[in-house]
Amino acid sequence: MARLFRYLRGLSKGIAETALVMSGLLVAAITIVVAAGVFWRYVLNDSLSWTEEVVRYLLIWLAANGSIVAMHRRQHVAIDIIPKMLTGIGDRIVRLVIALVIILTCAVMTYFGWATAWNAWGQTASSFHMPLFYATAAIPVATTGFLLIAVEQALESLCGETPIEGGAA
Repeated sequence: MARLFRYLRGLSKGIAETALVMSGLLVAAITIVVAAGVFWRYVLNDSLSWTEEVVRYLLIWLAANGSIVAMHRRQHVAIDIIPKMLTGIGDRIVRLVIALVIILTCAVMTYFGWATAWNAWGQTASSFHMPLFYATAAIPVATTGFLLIAVEQALESLCGETPIEGGAA
């Protein structure tokens, strides 16, 4: 089990690092698209019809990637009064139960998220011809990442490993 845990820890670290890089690229893309929209509207007096919709979809992906990084770093908003009061086996049990609830929730969201994304394949964005699959796939991609990170955190509790709190992606 320790070998599986080490493998999943490396995998979740890789997922979080990839999500962090993707977040940076998405911020750059959003900046470029918004700047182009402003330039065309106020300098050339001819607004681009697609910029707002593109930025909306990029923001969805940015939130999904940022959430993966936050989950890996354990920086999501949490009520941690009880876990901080516990030590030893009590702390491990609470962390395991939390990880199992996350695993169950993410498994359901991943399943239905992919079903929704594939249903959106035939629909296109209103201002440009991109299948909406690419926008709606952000949620199941993120929950798949959450799922892998939560499995790693569950094994962390089972193996008695110390959680990496707020560590680098």
